[in-house]
Amino acid sequence: MFPIVDNKSGVAESERPVQHCGCGRSGLCPHAARVSRITRPPLSRREREVLVEWIKRDTKADACAHLFVTASTLNTHLARIRKKYAEAGRPAPTKAALMARAVQDGLIDVNDL
Repeated sequence: MFPIVDNKSGVAESERPVQHCGCGRSGLCPHAARVSRITRPPLSRREREVLVEWIKRDTKADACAHLFVTASTLNTHLARIRKKYAEAGRPAPTKAALMARAVQDGLIDVNDL
């Protein structure tokens, strides 16, 4: 029996590394190429905490109260987080975009929202 060869790469399917994105499919994951190209920005522990709490709260004031910071400090953290995502080639100018990045990077689960 001859191996199935992908015309684009010239590599037999059985020789390709198996990567999974968590979609639950066995064998070659159709999302593997996209998963391997994602660059996660180096967020500090506090930046991750601020991002998650801000996403979970309805207002910045609620997030500030929970984190024990001022609005200015929260905005500084968010600006740094956005800058790091932009430098990683994954801009996130809005709260919705930051939420998507947090979910993609495994910082928060959709069920936690």
